[in-house]
Amino acid sequence: MTKRREIPYTSEERSMAAKKGWEKRIGSSRLRSKESITKGSDSLKKYYSENTRYHSQETKEKISAGCTKYFSEHDGHWLGKKMSVEARKKMSTSRLGAKSPQWRNVNRPLVLWIRNCFEYRLWRSDVFTRDRFSCQDCGDDRGGNLRAHHFVSFSNIMQKNEISSKAQAVECEELWNINNGITLCSDCHKARHMNEKINRKKKEE
Repeated sequence: MTKRREIPYTSEERSMAAKKGWEKRIGSSRLRSKESITKGSDSLKKYYSENTRYHSQETKEKISAGCTKYFSEHDGHWLGKKMSVEARKKMSTSRLGAKSPQWRNVNRPLVLWIRNCFEYRLWRSDVFTRDRFSCQDCGDDRGGNLRAHHFVSFSNIMQKNEISSKAQAVECEELWNINNGITLCSDCHKARHMNEKINRKKKEE
């Protein structure tokens, strides 16, 4: 029968026991000495200095000349060049507004007003209350980490109902239907939007 080890109860007894254990460990062979550590470090330095290869200056110049020749023959790929201010302005204006691939014909100031109005805050509160303030995908219930996700986005509802004013937005029942919302945490909310974006691209293809 093995003897049961006595556990020190007071803080002083525990401190003394820890000190004795540390002194015993220092005297054991498990800890490496400074000489052993220095010897190992020197051997590693010697190994890498003898087995590491570096390009000579001549080889570096050949590689540089070859890369310069390749890029000059293939239109340079804009190597060392910069687009003019006029060209950059043309590219910028060619993708503004309805010309942008991400364009949605929605009144942005009106959308921001809707997201900050009393009706929206009430809708979000009702969605959280129905879902018991927990993410419906992973169960997370941390405060400040929850989002109210729309199955049908605000922009799609506004386009469908042709909402162009605050009064129309307040009167639209579909906009405030809590069945169009679900409680998600921040990570699950991002994942939902990512999956919706992927599915939308697949349908377009």
